[in-house]
Amino acid sequence: MIFVTNLQALLIADCETGLSEAHQSRKYQHQINYNVTLGLMKNQLVALFVEQEPTAIYQQLKNKFLKHTEAIRPNRTYKRDKDKNKRRGKYQTWSNYPRAI
Repeated sequence: MIFVTNLQALLIADCETGLSEAHQSRKYQHQINYNVTLGLMKNQLVALFVEQEPTAIYQQLKNKFLKHTEAIRPNRTYKRDKDKNKRRGKYQTWSNYPRAI
């Protein structure tokens, strides 16, 4: 998992220059969504290393990464109540959230 996240970070760092050029006319700055990119990358990970010409897969991933961005809204902070889950007893994960991709 560490290798996958490091590879993801390298791919996202390479996409940052294209991201700043593509989103100059928008109101807020944008960043690439890490959760969605991990979902996009997991299907192409093996092919990236097995194929003879991985640059085509690399460009496809890069184009997909640039399509999935999220706005960085300044002064957007919400206090998170960490003790709320401890008071209720055992923490339960909710399965009604959709998967990334």
